[in-house]
Amino acid sequence: MRLETLLGTGFGGDEADDSSEPGTAAEPGVTAPVAVYTPPAAETTAVVNASTSTGATTPSDPSGPGPTVGDTSPAARGTASGTRVEPALTMPPGCTSDLQAAAVSPPPDLPAGAVVNIRDGTILAPVGLPGPGRRASHVGTHTVTNSQFLHYIESIRQYPWARQLVERMRGLYYADPDRPVTGVSFAEAAAYAAWAGLALPTPEERRHAAAGPDRLRYPWGNGWDARRCRWHRGRNGETTCPVFGYPEGRSPFGLYCCSGNVEEWCTSAEARQPALPTPSQEGMIRPPAAAAMVPRPTCGGSWASFRPIALECASQAHRPACVRADYIGFRLVRPSDDSL
Repeated sequence: MRLETLLGTGFGGDEADDSSEPGTAAEPGVTAPVAVYTPPAAETTAVVNASTSTGATTPSDPSGPGPTVGDTSPAARGTASGTRVEPALTMPPGCTSDLQAAAVSPPPDLPAGAVVNIRDGTILAPVGLPGPGRRASHVGTHTVTNSQFLHYIESIRQYPWARQLVERMRGLYYADPDRPVTGVSFAEAAAYAAWAGLALPTPEERRHAAAGPDRLRYPWGNGWDARRCRWHRGRNGETTCPVFGYPEGRSPFGLYCCSGNVEEWCTSAEARQPALPTPSQEGMIRPPAAAAMVPRPTCGGSWASFRPIALECASQAHRPACVRADYIGFRLVRPSDDSL
């Protein structure tokens, strides 16, 4: 879905050492059934409690086994080298081991220890212990989808602007609810993260999740392979792909589309997401005028990236916080220090 059609005109802008193509707006006036993520009804019985002594987990629902850690097969890791990354972490609060609670149908090759954030259905994977510039213990295996963002908007429709947006969204054609939501500004992505009980990653957290502890050049290794990601020269005229596309390009932690598909908004550890807007506010979520133009980092490159350098794990661009573009989305993390 092209949310720049909903939220205002998308702003283009060349990537750092890259270029992009302007997207085309979704066709107005065409309606179709919309698949919206609905969280599980009995959320309280599915929360995973972590054992601090062994790292094992015990779900509050005794009928379901907790996630396992220790699968050393190359298939479980999903990387070319076959070197398994085994994060020794406890499980985050507000999550379930029941993958049926996910907003997106999970692929068969999720990393060991993957859990679902109950509030919004994001599938999270453990990414190791915190380090310099990193507080995240779990990172989304996928970017936030059209379906998830629509569920969020419908959940906060007490705000006048949200009610209006839902009405407009219902009047548009959705090509695929499981593609990444785009056309979302930094403030709107951060507000979603706060609502979901998660956070936007810092650039270092995002790089670590994409490159692994060996700090690979690309998620799959140090050599460029055009077949492992969605980028401009390999998209066959399309823009984004489903969030679990290109499984051969997974990161060492089992994350999908860390290179290409959409750039991802990032933030600083000192400035996590802002507060939600008050009911008296009209229009979209708007930061103060000065903050709207402050450059915010985006990472990973996108379907519009022309050159492999823009798709490296360490690649960053900086966009004004107010920008809404059809090649920018976002991924969520769970900080290990419960600082949300």
